[in-house]
Order: sequence, then C-alpha cells, then structure tokens
Amino acid sequence: MTPGESAREHLARNFARKLADELNRGLASGDFEHLVLIAPPSFLGFLRAALSGPARRAVVYEAAKDLTELDVESIRKYFQ
Repeated sequence: MTPGESAREHLARNFARKLADELNRGLASGDFEHLVLIAPPSFLGFLRAALSGPARRAVVYEAAKDLTELDVESIRKYFQ
C-alpha cells in the first residue's frame, strides 16, 4: 500500500492492474479489436492508468458509471 491509500483503494488498484493485464493480453492476441469500459469513476481511473497504449487506443466508449447495484434487466435497458 502507498501512504494515504486505504485498503479498499489498494484492492481496487490491484484488481484494475490484473484486469488491465488480461485486456492488454487479449488485445495483443487478437481476441478483440475494441473496448467499451464502464466502471465507477475511481476504478475507471485505475483501469485507464494500467492499460497499455494500444489498449487505451482500442477504447471506443467509456462511462464513469457504477452499475453494480443494478439487476441484469436494468443494465440491458441502460445500454438500449
């Protein structure tokens, strides 16, 4: 942990790095060409910081939204 960083922030930053590693690998191996990122604002910042340059350029849409409390149907409606 860095000074001033809460345990929750530390866990979120580590998870963002792991997710970014997977996205970076997926892009490099051709699993996808474009990314859509939707995450709570602070996590989105951690994720952006951890993505490679090519992965950041593959982002075609992003939204700083917390959809974690929504049910599946509400999430579907959000994207319509």
